[in-house]
Amino acid sequence: MYRLGIDIGSTTIKMALIEVSGEAKSVSGTPHIKILATDYRRHNAEPLKVGQEMMEGILQRSGLYSVSEAVQQRSGLNFLSPPNRSSHPIATG
Repeated sequence: MYRLGIDIGSTTIKMALIEVSGEAKSVSGTPHIKILATDYRRHNAEPLKVGQEMMEGILQRSGLYSVSEAVQQRSGLNFLSPPNRSSHPIATG
């Protein structure tokens, strides 16, 4: 199984794509985790744009097109679907 972890901060975004193998256990009995790709960038006040570029790059480098998301994000942005501007409180249409 693949997981994509995303950390969006006030100035940077960090992403890591990992493969979790439930069959191969480490000595401690936890699932084996292999890091497939990572990325770290300053977003210069454009976290959605930079995050989408990072996600596309990680998926291209790994050869994957579908992953489960393990997301920690405090900014409230959703990289997986376009924003619904009509329901946004400051949308101008």
